[in-house]
Amino acid sequence: MVYHVSEIRLFVAARVVEDGHRVTPPHRPRAPEKEDGMGTTLRWTSVDLEVLPDDGKRYEIIDGELYVSRQLGYHHQYACTQRSGALVVWSNQTHVGVTLQAPGVIFADDDDVAPDVVWISSERLAPTLDQAEHLHTAPELVVEALSPGSANERRDREVKLKLYSRRGVNEY
Repeated sequence: MVYHVSEIRLFVAARVVEDGHRVTPPHRPRAPEKEDGMGTTLRWTSVDLEVLPDDGKRYEIIDGELYVSRQLGYHHQYACTQRSGALVVWSNQTHVGVTLQAPGVIFADDDDVAPDVVWISSERLAPTLDQAEHLHTAPELVVEALSPGSANERRDREVKLKLYSRRGVNEY
C-alpha cells in the first residue's frame, strides 16, 4: 500500500519506546504499515517527526521505531560538552572538519537520529546538508554519552552501534 505525505501526517502512531517502555499511544490513529515477511510492522518515518510536539524531548527513529528520551541531565550534558570542546579545538587547529552537538542526522526516512556529538570532515559536510540543515550522510565520528536506565543504555550501546556501523560511521 502506498501513502502520500499528507496521509502519513494523519497516521502518526506506532510503537514508542519512551525511557525504556514501549507504548502505543491510544489517542492516535494507526500508522502506515509495512510488510516485512514476518507480518505487518508499524513504522515511523521522518515525516512523522514533523508533527510531534516541540516539548523538549528528543525524538529519534531507528529502523522505523520511535525512541523518546527525556531532557538530558547535567552529567550527560557535561560529558558531551567536554568531548565536543576537545574536538572543536582540534578542528579549529586543523581546519579539516567541524564538530556539532546534537545535529539531526537523517540516514533514511526510517533512520533519523540526533547523536550527542559528531565530527564531520569538510569534504563530507558540503554536499550533505539539506535546507533544514540536517546531515544526510554519515559523519566520520559519533559520540553518544550513555543515558541512564537499562533500556537507554541498550539503545546507546547496541541499537545505535548497529545503525552507525550499517550507515558508514567510521568511529563510534
